[in-house]
Amino acid sequence: MKPIAIVDVDETLWGFNTTLHALARDKGIKLPPTNECDHWDSLYRYEPREKVMPLFNEIHSTQCSYRPFPDAEKFLKFMKERHYVIIASHRDNHLKPELVEWLKTNNLVHDEVIVTRNKEVLFKNPRVDFVIDDKGETILAAQNHGKCALGLKRPWNRKIVENEFLFDSLTDIEKHIRTVGIINQVMWDYEPEMPHVPEGCAENLYD
Repeated sequence: MKPIAIVDVDETLWGFNTTLHALARDKGIKLPPTNECDHWDSLYRYEPREKVMPLFNEIHSTQCSYRPFPDAEKFLKFMKERHYVIIASHRDNHLKPELVEWLKTNNLVHDEVIVTRNKEVLFKNPRVDFVIDDKGETILAAQNHGKCALGLKRPWNRKIVENEFLFDSLTDIEKHIRTVGIINQVMWDYEPEMPHVPEGCAENLYD
């Protein structure tokens, strides 16, 4: 059995935040500028959560209308070479079919799709090797479970996650993984009967 890589969707595979702000402007809902969103709940600074959350569902219900990041397809193909790739997204369960169709339409390869309000329960699986996410608290939770957790640099994660675990693009994350040799030297020597359980990211693996 392959080790598992858990990959987020919003602000990892596509630019959800830009779409959210555009929709909010159209509906007259005030959101703080992106550069002021320094925490996951910053979006509710001016408007109540009950008023903002329906925007999430509206966007997720039309997921197929949006394009992924240019390097998302290549990144997922890279990860899937040696991993069982789980796409994990924080959204309502009835919106999962739209997400599945979006992944298929954009050739975003994967093995499984999970929608959940609590990704941390997934990190308890010893086969989980990598977690790619934009939410700082999720990255830290994964690291606390001994996973190699990385993400794209966002205003809401820079104060929470050490800079060495944050990158400008999925291409940079792929380059990092290749450079430190996590996949080349560890995963490519993976023995199915002896699953690899990492103790952390690059530095911990090779100390």
